[in-house]
Amino acid sequence: MAVTRKDIEEKLAGVDLFAALTKQQLRRIIAAGSVLEYAAGDEIINEADHVVAFHLVLAGHAEVSVRGVPQPVIGPGDHFGSISLIDLHPFSGTVVAMGPLRVFGISSTAFQGLLHDAALARRMLLVVCQRVRTLENASASTP
Repeated sequence: MAVTRKDIEEKLAGVDLFAALTKQQLRRIIAAGSVLEYAAGDEIINEADHVVAFHLVLAGHAEVSVRGVPQPVIGPGDHFGSISLIDLHPFSGTVVAMGPLRVFGISSTAFQGLLHDAALARRMLLVVCQRVRTLENASASTP
């Protein structure tokens, strides 16, 4: 089954970091990335590598582990590496395809070029601020 640009746009709009972006801004991100395909057992990212990229699962499932500790399996609509796009630190886990896997990926280098668009950067910055406020409120209410 072919993945359309509209499919990617809809899934990308579901990622909290990108949810406030306009359709035009989402399309710019899509144009800067690419669809990647993996086979069962392929390693998408390894925590020992210093790869900085964002991946959005379009089809299939993948196993995730952090320092060898298994994490929940990810599938269509799930993503990893969004914070890495901003802080340029590598994703802190290893992700391995469980079967055929299709993802939308964008490198930090390609993404950094998009941040020169002040409106796009501001919309994402507001989301990051909202995340910080949510964490602050949660920690303030914890005894």
